[in-house]
Amino acid sequence: YQLIHNRQHYNPFRTALHNKLYAVIPLVFPYLSYRDIYRCLVVNHNISNLCTDYLWEEPKFDQSSIHDTLYVFNKFIQSLPKKNKQNTVKRLRIVDIEEGLYERIEPNFFQWIVNYCPQLESLTINNIESFSMRSLRIQNIWYLQELTYLDLSGCVQVTDEVLIKIACGCHALIEIKLDRLPKHTGRGLAKFADTCDALKSISVQNNTSLSDEGIAAIAKFGKIKLRELDLTGCQKITKSGFESIAKWNVLLTRLSLS
Repeated sequence: YQLIHNRQHYNPFRTALHNKLYAVIPLVFPYLSYRDIYRCLVVNHNISNLCTDYLWEEPKFDQSSIHDTLYVFNKFIQSLPKKNKQNTVKRLRIVDIEEGLYERIEPNFFQWIVNYCPQLESLTINNIESFSMRSLRIQNIWYLQELTYLDLSGCVQVTDEVLIKIACGCHALIEIKLDRLPKHTGRGLAKFADTCDALKSISVQNNTSLSDEGIAAIAKFGKIKLRELDLTGCQKITKSGFESIAKWNVLLTRLSLS
């Protein structure tokens, strides 16, 4: 080891130590800025591959100093069929993308995610006003078999029909957040309770149209072992709904009402 370090042109990536170094480098990435990771791309071919895999695990759309988030996201969606890194995408956050009169989110983005991100584990779509039934133009039966976390909060055009269709393709969900969905009455939540046996955490904050139907469903479907339930701001839930929760959700450890 000492002899190696005494060499005039020492390069640790060309020694027997390189395998250990390459194993450690991905552990450092979460502590680096995106700019620093991009600089690492030019170190050598192996480091470049590690950086690329990390960047594709959770693509960021708000890190560009040249283009806005909408432009970067649409470019990402359009690039999916052309890249060979789709299987590495594990987490997606599509949040607060502002659409203009002439610039809109790729209308088929959800279909492209389903087709080209089969290993997706976490999907967040927040405050996207255009996300609606039109976004689910998927003709064939589809599944996101690895998806365990789904957040559709603030997508005001999401209805029960949208949630029912999504629930049919996401059977492995453990946690869902459906906050601030004014058009959700509870049938969508009932479908999640029916199809997602592993569901443990549900948040439906400020679903002003949510009725006892969805609450009764998550209470009586014995397959799910619900641990957390957030009903903050759900004003249409009646005494009957709360009695169902108290009777059937015996494993519940956290219930939020305020």
